[in-house]
Amino acid sequence: MKSRFHILTCCVAMYCVSSAAAEIQVLDTYPPVNPAIDMQGYLAVAMQAADHRATHRLSEKDFLRLSRDPGTIVLDARSREKYDLLHVKGAVNLSFSDITVAKLAEMFPDKDARILIYCNNNFSNNQEAFPT
Repeated sequence: MKSRFHILTCCVAMYCVSSAAAEIQVLDTYPPVNPAIDMQGYLAVAMQAADHRATHRLSEKDFLRLSRDPGTIVLDARSREKYDLLHVKGAVNLSFSDITVAKLAEMFPDKDARILIYCNNNFSNNQEAFPT
């Protein structure tokens, strides 16, 4: 009896799946091709950025020392709201999502300028201004 119930349940499930599949449009490729999406290119650039970042991170002590050098730009990459709550003295605000090569060139035309960037991940002593 248990075996018949199991077979009947499987048959009903297969019927439901086949009925639903008949209503689904089958795509030629999976995932669907979208020429506007270059996932491999994106991943390659992201890996280059990660490698570059790994070789340019500073300790807090070094960050503070270098921030005092003439011509050094301190960039706060948090939201404007967080910047307004509290920021490093002299820092310029440009939210991370707004950082582009064009925007950096517009704000800081000197290509040789040292730019030190900080964000939420660099501080943990003020949860409202620097959430972790």
